[in-house]
Amino acid sequence: MKHSLWRNIQYFFLVLVGIIVFNVILLGTLVQYNVQDESATEILAATVREVSRNDETYVLSEAGQTLLHENNIWSIVIDQNTGEVSGTFETPATLPAQFSRVDILQFSRFYLNDYPVFSHILDSGDILVLGFPKDSYIRFTANYWQQSFLKKVPFIIMGIISVNLLMIAGLYLYTRWRIKSKLDPIVDGIEALPDGLDDRIPHISGLETITQALNKSDQLLKASQQFRQQWLAGITHDLKTPLSVIFTYANLLEGRTTHPKDKRWLQTIQKESCYIENLINDLNVINRLQSETYKNQLEDIDVVAATREFIVELINMNAYDLYTFQFNVDHIDYPIYVRMERKMFDRMLHNLIYNAINHNPQGCHIRISIQPFDHFTRLSVRDNGTGTSADRLQEVRSRLNQPDILTARNSGIGLIVVNQIATIHGGRLDLASEPGQYFEAITTLESVNQ
Repeated sequence: MKHSLWRNIQYFFLVLVGIIVFNVILLGTLVQYNVQDESATEILAATVREVSRNDETYVLSEAGQTLLHENNIWSIVIDQNTGEVSGTFETPATLPAQFSRVDILQFSRFYLNDYPVFSHILDSGDILVLGFPKDSYIRFTANYWQQSFLKKVPFIIMGIISVNLLMIAGLYLYTRWRIKSKLDPIVDGIEALPDGLDDRIPHISGLETITQALNKSDQLLKASQQFRQQWLAGITHDLKTPLSVIFTYANLLEGRTTHPKDKRWLQTIQKESCYIENLINDLNVINRLQSETYKNQLEDIDVVAATREFIVELINMNAYDLYTFQFNVDHIDYPIYVRMERKMFDRMLHNLIYNAINHNPQGCHIRISIQPFDHFTRLSVRDNGTGTSADRLQEVRSRLNQPDILTARNSGIGLIVVNQIATIHGGRLDLASEPGQYFEAITTLESVNQ
């Protein structure tokens, strides 16, 4: 966040410097364009060169007259001694024929009858005055500056620029903060929308349409999710009764028949019934984990005791004669607790063990281990069966967070359910394997202090 803000500030100042440079270039271009015409001092200098004296009068050459006429300029020459006008060109009728020294002093720096005038002392000492059109030039009343002030001008300019930059930067940061404060709830809402909003996004001035749309979308998603959960719960519940009937009758018929072919068919029916039952149970678990009320049913479970009970029940079923089980607890003589629903823990352990059984139909040795640590407990199920390749293991890992019922027949969703159970309880699932040697699933869960 800080790096992003710093980059934005840098980008802002680069753009600002670019704008300033552009404006300086533009200003220089405009100034250059507007001063292409001859300036007053240039016209005055050119006129001086075209003035000549003939006896007691001054004569303006034809070129000088053309220059003044084209620029709508009049001229007079004032005698230095008497103040009388001794030479004129297109002079306004309102001008006097004689000027006092005070008059000359006043108009030499300002205006003469509202005409901006520029003067020059000829070689003879007389004064040449050029009058430009009204409103063509502005004469400043002060044509001097204190040297101490001129020395301060660069610092004053830099100070003004610095203050303006700080004001612009402050305005930028304030505007960015205002926009961010309004957009943050919306961004958080969009990110949380797939999992559902805990609270409605508050009313934000100027962004009412967006907040209303997000709140409406959240309502529709929650309604759709609730419908899906209820529909799935109803379907799985309705499937269990006929499935139990099929399994029970197949088991009874297997005990009564002696024909090998019939036994194989009945065993296949039982096997597929078990598969469907496991699939239904896994779907129910996924459905419950996504329920908003699930966390209200958590309890503290003694991992060692619960695992031991589950293994004993599994052995007593006499359905897994091809498999041997080993339970390692590393000499633990105290209870280790994790917080979750007991049915969820049993389902997680069932899926870990069933995964080893399902992928080793020829039988194998299954070792269940529990290792306590400071803040978490590690539960691992390892078999010495066929294992799997590195590519296949990577494929299984990639599917842990992407349950796909279409591939359940080939890859199963047992480990996916285990991963979801572990994740929602603050844990994780890790997998390891070597082809032909072993397959190990390690579940790490947060421990609860008692």
